[in-house]
Amino acid sequence: MFGLSFQKIAVFIAIVGALWAAMRVIRTLDRARRGQTRTAARKGGTAVTQDMKECPVCGTYVAPAATRDCGRSRCPYPA
Repeated sequence: MFGLSFQKIAVFIAIVGALWAAMRVIRTLDRARRGQTRTAARKGGTAVTQDMKECPVCGTYVAPAATRDCGRSRCPYPA
């Protein structure tokens, strides 16, 4: 009933392989993201942070430098 068959072993190996490959991709993306951050810091650039502002019409939060028209009437931000 709980014996190991070739199909069960093959499925187990496939699942472990898929998880291993997914972890490699995640690790590679994380290293690339960290590398970009370190590169910007080495170049003398500093991370710019902005306080988000809530749109009084639609209620979404937007960065002040990237405000856009939300498409609703009475939107305070230009198109």
